[in-house]
Amino acid sequence: MRQWLLLVVIFVAGTWAAAWNEWLWRADHVFYDAVLPERPAPQDIVIVAIDDASLSEIGRWPWRRAVHAALVERLTKAGARAIGLDLILSEPDQEHAGSDAALARAIAVAPATVLPVLLEFAPDGGLRENRPAPAFGDAAALGHVHVELDRDGIARSVFLREGLGEARWPHFALALLSAAGLPMPSPLPGARGPAGRAQRDVWVRDYRILVPYAGPPGHYPQVSYADVLRGELPPQALRGKLVLVGATAQGLGDAYPTPRSGEGRAMPGVEIAANVLDGLRQGVLIEHVGKAWEAALQSFVVLLAFGGFLWLTPRGSLVATAALMLSLPAASLMALRFTGFWFAPSVAIVALALAYPVWSWRRLETAQRFLEDELDRLAKEPALLGHAMPAPASPRFVIDKVQTQIELVRTALGRFRDFRKFIIDAGMSLPDAALAIDSSGRIVLANARAQVLLGTDPLLGRNAHEVLQGIKLNDGRTAVDLLDQAPCAQEAHDMRGRDVYVRLAPLHSAKGQRIGSIVQIADISALKEAEYEREDLVRFMSHDLRGPQSSLLALARLQRDAATALGPAELADRLEALARRALTLTDAFIDLARARARDPGEFVETDLRDAALDAVDEVWFAAQARQMRIETAFDPEAAPVRGDRQLIARAICNLLHNAVKYGGAGTPIRLEMHAKDSGYEIVVIDQGPGMDAQDFPRVFERYVRAVGKTTADPGGTGLGLALVKAVAAKHGARIDVSSTKGKGSRFVLWFPACTEVAAGEREKSEG
Repeated sequence: MRQWLLLVVIFVAGTWAAAWNEWLWRADHVFYDAVLPERPAPQDIVIVAIDDASLSEIGRWPWRRAVHAALVERLTKAGARAIGLDLILSEPDQEHAGSDAALARAIAVAPATVLPVLLEFAPDGGLRENRPAPAFGDAAALGHVHVELDRDGIARSVFLREGLGEARWPHFALALLSAAGLPMPSPLPGARGPAGRAQRDVWVRDYRILVPYAGPPGHYPQVSYADVLRGELPPQALRGKLVLVGATAQGLGDAYPTPRSGEGRAMPGVEIAANVLDGLRQGVLIEHVGKAWEAALQSFVVLLAFGGFLWLTPRGSLVATAALMLSLPAASLMALRFTGFWFAPSVAIVALALAYPVWSWRRLETAQRFLEDELDRLAKEPALLGHAMPAPASPRFVIDKVQTQIELVRTALGRFRDFRKFIIDAGMSLPDAALAIDSSGRIVLANARAQVLLGTDPLLGRNAHEVLQGIKLNDGRTAVDLLDQAPCAQEAHDMRGRDVYVRLAPLHSAKGQRIGSIVQIADISALKEAEYEREDLVRFMSHDLRGPQSSLLALARLQRDAATALGPAELADRLEALARRALTLTDAFIDLARARARDPGEFVETDLRDAALDAVDEVWFAAQARQMRIETAFDPEAAPVRGDRQLIARAICNLLHNAVKYGGAGTPIRLEMHAKDSGYEIVVIDQGPGMDAQDFPRVFERYVRAVGKTTADPGGTGLGLALVKAVAAKHGARIDVSSTKGKGSRFVLWFPACTEVAAGEREKSEG
């Protein structure tokens, strides 16, 4: 950045200095001369030329004033609107008496006449104004006829006002325009001269304009002086015209090189005055924008280019620089032709032509130095994947220094790509879900396990806060709260209720700044389930199964003492009850363990109706013992589902046993089956005492029995409904309960229909 600022200062300052001091004036003048627009010559401006033919006919120069008087009389009779005599009449004609008086009378009679004022050096070395003799000057308007020559000697500009001590004399063309009564430009155009106190011995110039040359020498209509004197012109040739009289013959010396002077032809001063007169009348004068504006404009263009260098690519910078270089002359040309203002573009073009290679050189130098430093650092890095970085050395057959660095960087990048591929493959093959998250919270890497565990939507590029919001930590927070913490690990539950273990480790850059995090999520549902089963087994062995065994030991001790020994019948009853309780607990525990361990991949198509009927047959004896009947209502003739028929029948059987135990003796139990929501539901309704609403969420937990305070305990292990929930979970089913206190309970077990059969039934119904 410092290099950029330094170059900006150097180039902007250099551009300003070059534009202000006009260091490239020659190139600017060439361009100006080339693009100066042409326009048709007007027909109401006529030049009466003192040409070679007139000199041959009238005689050597200077001519008698009487000749000029005759010309003015001819122009007056022809109806000329105004006459500009570009003739030096400062000295009286001593040789021809009466000539001056004749010319003075002709000028006095003429409609409007303008005579020139010249700047001359006085004999004492000072300056003086060379005005026409009083006999002529009192009867005519005066105007200066000076032409400004540039450093290359080309006449490109004039001052609309000049004078000794103050700029009081208008330009000859401006004075002729005023004398003719034509509209004057207001305010006067042109660049103003420097303000200051007037000095009598200083020639002051003001309102500088660039002459709007309409064409090459001879572009304006011309008639020969001799032809006018002879009266050979048609009457309409001069009527109402602005007539300028001046020398065009080469020997008279009143000619200047101009931008339109092709092939070495100079333009007479009277024709330059005609161009100025035409420009004033048509309002097509050309003004220079001024050094300050020009320097500021060109410096701004250079500054704009350097702004592009900073933000654009090298190719973009080249295109932008070329576009600016082409747009500068185009803008200058458009401004000249459509607004009348001229600014020189050469300084900015040269500055841009130098700026791009200089900036490119600095860029290349910086890039090469950076490559050398980085390659030195890479050479000191430890080996990656068994490849150590080589010390910087020139590749074979490569001579260019930059190409050498490029080849070394290409080798280093290839090895880093291999290492990156190794890291990605290692992360993708991790058995647990892994996410790499950048500092903005965006997921930049996710392995296949993360895709399975966290959802089917693509994870790359997503916001980690959205993805991790559904993982609830056991302390009540979410996994999102871990992202800004130090390394940590927490147990949690995902959006599907699975037990997961979340580990987070921060990622740091080579400078030690934190740039992201690695989040690893392990599904520990199986471990938790195994832990629960182990706890269940320990509890079962230490509490539930130990209870009947302890009772058996106590009963044995009683039997050893004759005083406490039971009779044979009572002893047999107690032994049978204790054995049945132990057997019931063991069967329930085994059924629950079997349901949890069953692999869903081994399920086959089975009929839910048949499983329900098996359950009814098994519970029939228990229902009869309590004088209860089981009413069935099956809507579908068949209910195909995918699963384990034994487990499904055991789950329905447990619901029916639950209804037999808790339903009132002699009341009916209703078993229904309906098709619903692309599946089938089993409904078991009893007429028991019902449950409190707060017991609904816990009724399917292990060893939990919802027995009210006023309800007699019918006994049980608390594993029956837990088995129902386990079977439902394995089959992708769901179990719901609703109950009204004193009016019984309603259990609904829903199974999804077998996919193949459901599709076939739909095709059959549509056909």
